[in-house]
Amino acid sequence: AREELGFKHPIVAMHVRHGDRAQRGQVGALFDLSKYMAEAKKIAPHVKNVLLMTEDQEVIDDTAKFPDYTFVYTNYPRMNIPIGPGIKEGTIDARDELHNALLNLYMAVDSDYFVGGLGSSWARLVLMLSYGKYNCMQSHATLGSSWSSKWEYGMCTTKDYTDAVAHHTCKYSKPNKGRLF
Repeated sequence: AREELGFKHPIVAMHVRHGDRAQRGQVGALFDLSKYMAEAKKIAPHVKNVLLMTEDQEVIDDTAKFPDYTFVYTNYPRMNIPIGPGIKEGTIDARDELHNALLNLYMAVDSDYFVGGLGSSWARLVLMLSYGKYNCMQSHATLGSSWSSKWEYGMCTTKDYTDAVAHHTCKYSKPNKGRLF
């Protein structure tokens, strides 16, 4: 799947969340792609490959504003509707949604850098799995909210996160050994 999509290292995984979070009016839910790209340029100025994860087709369309970058994203319908009700109503196919989510998750964990909002369980999951797999956390930039938001997990507190960032951020590209694909 990686090869078919053009996934190449070094790469920044970027989670631009506009769907259900925006509908609930949460802070940072409608940052446009340019804000994410500005953060990516800060943490990885030399990297021109971006894995883009979003439920918003407009974000995909906005990639044309960045012709010097290669964007990788799954070919999947982006409807900007809450997933649970969409599955219940039959608008979203649960199996396809799961397949798309897992494919994005595997590639995001395998990426060299990450940009997203830590108020999202998705962003936290990517960082925790990367840390577990490589014993270091991807260099990352956050938008909108921090780890110390109301979503703090008992298994990984703000102190744990702060310590991991301070002492266990990957200082190099991840080794090819053990890649997920």
